[in-house]
Amino acid sequence: MNTSFLLVAFAATAAVAAQTTQHTVIPATHQTSDAPGRLWLPGGTVALRQQQVIDAVLLQGMVGQTITAIEFRRNAENTALAGGTLGLTVTLSITPTGPLTTSETFAQNVGPNPVQVWNGPLTLPASPANVTPTWMPADVLRIPFQSPFLYSGGNLCLDVVGSPIGTPAGWWPADAAAEPITATTTDRGGGCGPYGFVPGHWSFADVRTLLPGTTASFSAIGPSNSFAVVAFGVEDLTGWPLGLVLPQAPPSCTVHLALPIEIAVVPFLPNPPTNPRAEYRLPIPNSPNMPGVSLTTQWVEWTHQASSNAITWTIGTTPTLLMSHVEGAASDASGQVLVDRAHVVRFEHN
Repeated sequence: MNTSFLLVAFAATAAVAAQTTQHTVIPATHQTSDAPGRLWLPGGTVALRQQQVIDAVLLQGMVGQTITAIEFRRNAENTALAGGTLGLTVTLSITPTGPLTTSETFAQNVGPNPVQVWNGPLTLPASPANVTPTWMPADVLRIPFQSPFLYSGGNLCLDVVGSPIGTPAGWWPADAAAEPITATTTDRGGGCGPYGFVPGHWSFADVRTLLPGTTASFSAIGPSNSFAVVAFGVEDLTGWPLGLVLPQAPPSCTVHLALPIEIAVVPFLPNPPTNPRAEYRLPIPNSPNMPGVSLTTQWVEWTHQASSNAITWTIGTTPTLLMSHVEGAASDASGQVLVDRAHVVRFEHN
């Protein structure tokens, strides 16, 4: 037998195989540069479900290719990260949902023919401090597919559910693309009551969620076994005493709403190790009329009839990331939608 011929043939075959394995980083601008944001990985610290909807425009170079693995890169920072073990289930699907029409309900983002590409434990590596982003094994959570996924075009939904196995890794932030904040919030005051770190200032609006196509997030801190009324409406700069409608309200409670448009009752739920918390989510339509729209939000804690600080907020410009991110507890049916922030992902395909 001509062993030289066999060696040459083997080497040629290996070379062809190596050439056919390709890598595509989304977004491409962060292939070698650190992205400005960061996100948790499901199961790194707590049990989470995350979905990422990627516009077909970003994936054109992969059409007709078979995806064999995906990788998430650690955030570049001068901090060593402890490793751990995750239990992950990963599902890919082609979805009619786009980044700016992403639903907070996980099931509505999954396409008609989902493929479970991984189910089982994976190692999240211990990573030394590194201020330069790399795709080296110590800096990456690699998910090799048990079932390869043929990408035939269209928007891609990447669905990951994860829980820690044993001791959680803890602080292991993954690199994430993020656009500049264009929305604004202004605290109008008017609060009373002893809740929060500063008396009278116990309501909040997440400015990064005030964008077309996302789910705006509002929250308030209050006492246990109570509920709050949250109101949205037109701003009243001067304000008027809450005691005009709730006589037992302290004199310092001031309402900065001239015309309420929406009112909801929200309970304060346990939020250890901090104070009980009430949360309200408001879907913002993906409409060209939304940027620049401004409203004011204010809460009233019902047990003590105390008003929160009022927050006037203005919706920012429509994101151009062409990706969306949904995150919630692993057992929840829905999560919070972000359209200006998403994981940096590297696809392996051939």
